[in-house]
Amino acid sequence: MKAGPKGFTLLEIIIALVVGAILAAVVVQVMGTNLSRSAEPLAWVKHQLSLQEAMESMVADYKYLWMTDNTPLDTFKNRVENGYYGTYSATTKYITFDATGQEEKAACSSDCKVLKVTISGGGQSLTALFTR
Repeated sequence: MKAGPKGFTLLEIIIALVVGAILAAVVVQVMGTNLSRSAEPLAWVKHQLSLQEAMESMVADYKYLWMTDNTPLDTFKNRVENGYYGTYSATTKYITFDATGQEEKAACSSDCKVLKVTISGGGQSLTALFTR
């Protein structure tokens, strides 16, 4: 019995090259998407930290205003709305709570003692309550 020739045929080599090219194209697509989006979590953390820094500055300044200002909540509200603590979008409103502890939908009309401050930027937001 005579043994056949050893090695690969031209057809086997062409099929291997085609399969390898298809796999390489898939890997490049997946890796390209992952690499281009790999900076997004870092940007989210950066925005969150800048908002936390602004909120910490607000809390510290509010404590100082509480000791030195006659109308600390009004002064503080004005500073927040004018971007005194950094770069952010701010929403402020005086609120009251009902008997169950839920925030009432109607705005506070007189002698408001709770200021709700929400700051946002870069798809992130923080909310805090400041009281008289």
